[in-house]
Amino acid sequence: MDFTRLSRAFEAVVAFVGAADKVIGAGRAEPTSNDRAYGRGGGLGPIEARLAGIVVAALKEAFDRDSARLDLERDQ
Repeated sequence: MDFTRLSRAFEAVVAFVGAADKVIGAGRAEPTSNDRAYGRGGGLGPIEARLAGIVVAALKEAFDRDSARLDLERDQ
């Protein structure tokens, strides 16, 4: 299994979802107090985006490391 391709595909999906959320979110009205009470429309968008980027980077690093380890084991 090629983990580099898998990690790139995962990054593409995350980027696509982020872009779609920005486009869809641009047409939304300001969140009401009812939305905030139920967890919708909160101010966590930038934090979630940053954490998603960190998770993607960590997964890519883990897949790259695992791929390198498997290549090394195959060569032995």
